[in-house]
This record gives sequence, C-alpha cells and structure tokens, in this order.
Amino acid sequence: MEEERFDSPSRIVTYYKGGNSFSRSLKELGEMMEIYENALGNSRYLAGDEFTLADLFHLPSVHNLLSITQIAPLFASPNLSRWSNDISSRPSWKKLLQIRKEYLKRN
Repeated sequence: MEEERFDSPSRIVTYYKGGNSFSRSLKELGEMMEIYENALGNSRYLAGDEFTLADLFHLPSVHNLLSITQIAPLFASPNLSRWSNDISSRPSWKKLLQIRKEYLKRN
C-alpha cells in the first residue's frame, strides 16, 4: 500500500515538477497526508508508539518533500508536523545526512 499510495506520488512530485502527472500525484499525496494526519492523532508513529520500518521507509521521501514549496504545507498539520520533525531529528538520520553532505562536497 505504501508503495502505491505514498512512495509513487511522492517520487513524481519530487522529480517531475509539472504536467498532469505532477498535479494528479500532488492530489494523491494530499489525500494520503490526510490519512496520516488522522492516524498520527492516535499514535506517536505510523504503526504505533514505537519507531518502526514504516517510519523509516518515509524518511527519505519526507526529507525531499519538505524542500518543495508546494508540498511543505501538507506537513503543517499538527500531527504530521510533529511526526516529520520527530523522525527527521533522529541522530542516525542526521548522521546520514552529514555523511551525504560530505560525500557530495568531495564529488
């Protein structure tokens, strides 16, 4: 379900900015974010109160989506904002981003 309902539209919105695919994917992503907002009203993370693979799966896409002006407002709702800040501030994720940044500087 995540591949079809979240990952696919998030990839299109991130890498293909414009056209019908972008508009359709933006709409689908907005609908999925509403579902996540409601689910996150009942738990800290997507699959409960513990960080799981469900949250880990979303980290790269959330990171990319938050840098896109049209998308960032989708994460402004209270539960999505809390969740995206929480998963994005994990020490292991910050370390990975730092390693990536250093790698990109060298190459």
